[in-house]
Amino acid sequence: MSFLKDLVTLDVVTVTGKFVLKKEAKTESRRNVQRHIIDFDSMFNQLENGSVETDAEMRILAATRIEIDRDTYHFVSSNLTEADEGLVKMHFDAVTAATEGRSATLARLMPRGLRRGDDASGDNA
Repeated sequence: MSFLKDLVTLDVVTVTGKFVLKKEAKTESRRNVQRHIIDFDSMFNQLENGSVETDAEMRILAATRIEIDRDTYHFVSSNLTEADEGLVKMHFDAVTAATEGRSATLARLMPRGLRRGDDASGDNA
């Protein structure tokens, strides 16, 4: 069900603040670990399981949800600082990039003949 929900909705959330891990979590051998700047899946799993302690001061700065029928919901925090305004611009740039990426992915999944620009015969001239 998560795959279908992810397919028909697009969520972009921009969080700002301070997040410090107080205790280093145990990880697999370096050979088996994918290289990420931040491994969000692992971090959130460890937080949910209580295997790490944190000192966090975080807030949602902006959030956007776009549904497959193009219903769109935006949230932007109030009382933005000058630094926050730059992050909000970055948020909406990320929304644009994610929307374009999602559209390209969905276009590839569409059967020939139903794609935009295809004529009725299925030939792209």
